[in-house]
Amino acid sequence: HPYTRGLFAARPSLDVVQDPLPAIPGRARSAFEVDAGCAFSDRCPLAVDVCRDSHPDVTLIDGRRVRCLRVHEVRASLSGEVDES
Repeated sequence: HPYTRGLFAARPSLDVVQDPLPAIPGRARSAFEVDAGCAFSDRCPLAVDVCRDSHPDVTLIDGRRVRCLRVHEVRASLSGEVDES
């Protein structure tokens, strides 16, 4: 997920000096602030209108639970596949 990649990129490293560390825009929302859409939609670079309007269900991908409306598109783009559906 793009948000998870952003979190990993923002981690400091003991091996590499990176000044400043990359930041994820916006701020984390608390549970009572989350509306109908994805809780990460305002911080995700791949979010589109449907992400802001619809709450994603849990999807099982390679034995891992993912809660992203665009998971199949993101996965296809990372592997170089094109999703025709």
